[in-house]
Amino acid sequence: MEIDGVKFTDRLLVEQLGKVDSVFVCVSTCGTEVEAVEIPSDEVMKRYCLDAVKLVLVIAASEYLQSLLERQYGTGSLSSLNPGELKSFPIEQQRNLFAILGDVEGMIGVRLTENCAMVPTKSRSGIYFPSDTGFVSCRLCSMSRCQGRKAAYDPQLAGQYDTK
Repeated sequence: MEIDGVKFTDRLLVEQLGKVDSVFVCVSTCGTEVEAVEIPSDEVMKRYCLDAVKLVLVIAASEYLQSLLERQYGTGSLSSLNPGELKSFPIEQQRNLFAILGDVEGMIGVRLTENCAMVPTKSRSGIYFPSDTGFVSCRLCSMSRCQGRKAAYDPQLAGQYDTK
């Protein structure tokens, strides 16, 4: 499967996206301004609170973007897949998403490191797509203590794919 000339081979991704006409590749972030806030290393509680604020911001940005896409393009409910969430869609796939988007750092200040981590660290990349089945990747992820969990883990469904 190709998106804007960039090839993806993951079975889960191909299966989910093979059924749709349009996809939306995106990067959301807490923002470079929040990332630049400096707190001394001995201020553990302040650092923890700032990290929590960054997480709330990136989740809010991602949810806003999804809602905006659904309204603007009349897609109905969108599902998403994010590199690194599942073993079958590894974090290295972020290189492909960044290649599709172009100068992400110039546009919103997010850069990809050599090991595919994003800076600011509270950033998220992914692909939104219409889904008649209501696909939710959380159902394939066994990490029980996830703040962003949207659905319960389904071991039977996860067994159909090479997931974490």
